[in-house]
Amino acid sequence: MDPGVERWYRTLDNYTTEAFRGKAVSKEIEQYQVHEIVLTAPGQSDPFSASVSVVFTHQDRTRLEVPAFYDGGDKWRVRVSPSKVGRWTAEVSGDVAGFEESKLPDLTFVPSKDPGGHGRLGVSDEYPHRFAFEDGTAALPLGFEWNWMTAYHQEHGVGRD
Repeated sequence: MDPGVERWYRTLDNYTTEAFRGKAVSKEIEQYQVHEIVLTAPGQSDPFSASVSVVFTHQDRTRLEVPAFYDGGDKWRVRVSPSKVGRWTAEVSGDVAGFEESKLPDLTFVPSKDPGGHGRLGVSDEYPHRFAFEDGTAALPLGFEWNWMTAYHQEHGVGRD
């Protein structure tokens, strides 16, 4: 298995919270790490027509809504990786009955100890024509495939005799 994928799965295993009726534990997670919350909703008849999300609220009132996905049986999962350090509360939102009784944990995100953890990739605020990570670290994505170029040539007949 790819070492990066293996590390991601190991990290996910370390930061999973089972949110069942009457149980809620506070967790400390490193910033930029993925945290998974497992929700249960017994008796769901058609999960594929349902809409479920978890609203996370930071101590400074910043809100982050993350959609949940159905994982079979009575399980739903939510994966979150907020970029702000501090305490986040969580609340289930949606049209599936049974979640009202689930207590979700308060999550405390602490600064990352991983020197390679810089957050999500996006456009640089300082230089809009460049990429940067959430913490401002410059990113230089390197592409190694030219599929988009050959697709253009095939579509428009460029290079054909």
